[in-house]
Amino acid sequence: MPKLNFRDHGGARVQALSWGSKHIATGCSDGSVRLWDVEERECVGQVALPGGLQEVVDLAWKDEHCFAVAAESCSIFLYDARNLADGPVKTYPQHKASVKSVAFSAPGVFADTQVLASGSDDCTVRLWESNATHDGEPSRHTDAATAVAWHPTEPRFFSVGWDRKLYSWAVSISEESAGKQFTVVPR
Repeated sequence: MPKLNFRDHGGARVQALSWGSKHIATGCSDGSVRLWDVEERECVGQVALPGGLQEVVDLAWKDEHCFAVAAESCSIFLYDARNLADGPVKTYPQHKASVKSVAFSAPGVFADTQVLASGSDDCTVRLWESNATHDGEPSRHTDAATAVAWHPTEPRFFSVGWDRKLYSWAVSISEESAGKQFTVVPR
């Protein structure tokens, strides 16, 4: 199979890559994200992150249409690949420093939703879901949280950071009058 040519990024460094079911998403140092059709071997869409020049640090697909972008700007942007021109579907701006990693839980781990985990230079890991809020303070590292990953079949995720520690976090979701609430405990 011939190689995909990522030269359409111009002079920007490609520094994030994520494979969805039909597309590869690439993110760059110039704040651009491009979608590539693997079968056709061509760029089929692109978007510049809101707020001017900011680096794309990580990407994660939720399903075949929706993906999250971690940015240097302390925010996470959620996009629908079918409507890139409409801008982000949702923005999560709560981190206080650059977001370094994003990952979605696998379908079916939680009954009716997929949960997005993020790690940041602000030494926190956070969880996101459209109708949920994190229960209490964000989970903390003692230094930057650089990567997050979900267990493939259980409601728990792992995080690592510059503090040289690997944490395992058990997650539960409960229904409250204000919406869904996350409970995150070290495991």
